[in-house]
Amino acid sequence: MDVADADADLRSLTYVSSATALLTGGELLAMLEAVRPRNAELELSGMLLYSGGNIMQVIEGPAPAVERTFAQIARDGRHHDVTVLVDETVGERAFPEWSMGFRDLASREHRCADFGEERRTRHHAVRLLDLFRRTVR
Repeated sequence: MDVADADADLRSLTYVSSATALLTGGELLAMLEAVRPRNAELELSGMLLYSGGNIMQVIEGPAPAVERTFAQIARDGRHHDVTVLVDETVGERAFPEWSMGFRDLASREHRCADFGEERRTRHHAVRLLDLFRRTVR
């Protein structure tokens, strides 16, 4: 199945959390290299933002895969105070081209960048990511 395809079981979950310790660029890269192939296999897509120990992530895909993946994330000891902001059924993905997009907002370039296409602004998740990007320090 192409991750751009919409179906009735398409779910989008957005959460925030706090890292138990600041993550280095190398640690973040290693995590992404491990997660991206698994997400592609599970037909998951999304975006992860990180800034100084603050995390916001959108996970989207088939509902069972989103549920299982989020349950693993919530148990992960590398962060705490995991709080779901939005959990909804959606008609289309906000990030169909990314098995897991990533921006480290420590970079001024990434703090100033937007998330691209106009169609994405309809998604609650994208508006939350944009708010996080603009306000996190």
